Amino acid sequence: KLRVGLLAPFSGEHKNLGESLLLSTQLALDEIDDENIIIIPRDSGTDDKDKLNLAIKEIINNGAKIIIGPMSSSSFNELGKYRDTIFISLSNKEPKISNNVINIGISLESQLQAIEKFLVSQNKNKTLILYPKNEYEKFIDKKIKLLKLDDNKIFKYNPDPRILTGEIEKLTQYNQRKNNLEIRKNFLKKKDDEKSKNELKVLDQLYTLGSVKFDSIIVIDFENSLKSVLASLVFSDVDDESVVFTTVNQWFDESMFRENSVKNLYFP
Repeated sequence: KLRVGLLAPFSGEHKNLGESLLLSTQLALDEIDDENIIIIPRDSGTDDKDKLNLAIKEIINNGAKIIIGPMSSSSFNELGKYRDTIFISLSNKEPKISNNVINIGISLESQLQAIEKFLVSQNKNKTLILYPKNEYEKFIDKKIKLLKLDDNKIFKYNPDPRILTGEIEKLTQYNQRKNNLEIRKNFLKKKDDEKSKNELKVLDQLYTLGSVKFDSIIVIDFENSLKSVLASLVFSDVDDESVVFTTVNQWFDESMFRENSVKNLYFP
């Protein structure tokens, strides 16, 4: 019989993820339909080294030499103690094999490559890459350089929403484009011909006049911070009909599907 351990957070902050993984495992076992495969699930907790080590020891004592998990790369330092056990982690931070850990999560590199391929298919060649100044900044810097995406324009923003809006306004030349609209409208108001009147009617429906200097966006961010960026871009009158909006890692965040700021948001 093949005994496989499953380390997942069945308690703590990421309890829902653990339950989802357990259900997925049960579905997989049903599809495989082989009674010689036995899964041994244990709670790894959330950033709890004592609980993690206890779970690993229980799995090993039950005869498993292969363990799926842990999910978080922050736990990898603990795994070196168990040299005779192979860990298959779904963490997406660094896809590689390191000692007894095989890391096979969906990496940032693979997502950026998929997005780049998509943007090329959409004939977009003026891409703006945005990401926050936080603890992941250097990690993202390294991946962008590795993939040679640093030829694109890169903008790092302050994650504080109170500062972010002003930064996005400068980036998109919002005030200049707004001023362009007022100048043009004032000019047309002095005209009396039908063509000028019709153009003025059209301009009255706009918030700015003039295009931004990019035709596509990659936002490398998550959750509320990502939503703040998207809202700021829309507030600055960046049209998602002419500019392609893309981001990463959003298949697990159902709230993004209810986000009204951007109608067309693509992610791998």
